[in-house]
Amino acid sequence: KPEDFRDTIMKAAEQRVKVRLTLEEVFKAENMEITDEDLNAALEEMGKEFAMSADELKNMLDMDQFKEDQKLKKASAFVMEHAKV
Repeated sequence: KPEDFRDTIMKAAEQRVKVRLTLEEVFKAENMEITDEDLNAALEEMGKEFAMSADELKNMLDMDQFKEDQKLKKASAFVMEHAKV
């Protein structure tokens, strides 16, 4: 049913927002930073996947959004590293 589909999509969206907000808070609480070196390393890695140079990617990507994505990745890696199972 359309209502069930909408409810499922809404729940998934809410979960993604909660995870993002949590990771943003971890990033801030741990005084993390994304340096130019971090960005360049991520661009180089992505460039290998797409057979493109870091400069080509810089011209194609929204670098503000790319930096935000790197913040979330760094916070996520921190959480995974420090999680106790």
